[in-house]
Amino acid sequence: MTLGQWLRRKTDTPACFAQKYASGLVEVIEVLSASLVLFGGRRVTPSVAETDRTTFETHFEMEQSGFEPIEKDIATQTAPRIEEAQRAEPELLRSAFRVASGFLCHYSQNCAHRYMRAGNAREFANSLAASLCQRLAGRFGFNNDPQQVEKQIDDLFAQLCCDKFLDVEAFGRNDALGRLLNCLSLSDNREVQYGFIVGSMNQPIGCGSAVIGAAEAIDNSIRHCAEEMRW
Repeated sequence: MTLGQWLRRKTDTPACFAQKYASGLVEVIEVLSASLVLFGGRRVTPSVAETDRTTFETHFEMEQSGFEPIEKDIATQTAPRIEEAQRAEPELLRSAFRVASGFLCHYSQNCAHRYMRAGNAREFANSLAASLCQRLAGRFGFNNDPQQVEKQIDDLFAQLCCDKFLDVEAFGRNDALGRLLNCLSLSDNREVQYGFIVGSMNQPIGCGSAVIGAAEAIDNSIRHCAEEMRW
């Protein structure tokens, strides 16, 4: 069942809705995290990594900057599967899965506050956090304890929070996408630097399109359900 089908189901309360929503959201997290990996590139961390550019509009630009593409097959990149990402770059996938989880959980809660009355939005947000963390526990570096997973996600919020969701003139520049990718730019031991093909409005081949697609699906579905249930 697709995320949209989950979210359009009639439910009695925002809390019940959030529990069903969490199951579909995990699938969206998997797709987004796989896209981040498969549109990535890697190189040995240079001595001035903190000043080096790590987001690029095209494959050519990324390779010109010294990054080796993690995946070159466009069909694999544009139909991302978490199994392919795990095969290609497991360490980056661990980080991407955690960051994508925090990003989409936070975005979902913001959508609820946008489209629901305050009490209903709080009920949805609290239930979503609990339900999602149960599903994420033990996966890709998340703690086995759901309560600790919730703390891990809360810790990500400050790093991901940004007034601008996407800079349409330059994907990943001073926007939420850029903050997300900045969290992924170095391996845990800081020996590998990652770059990312983000694409643009004119060149949609990149992880930016996956972020836009996930956000649009979440926004539309929560809005539709809130309107139908008059929450």
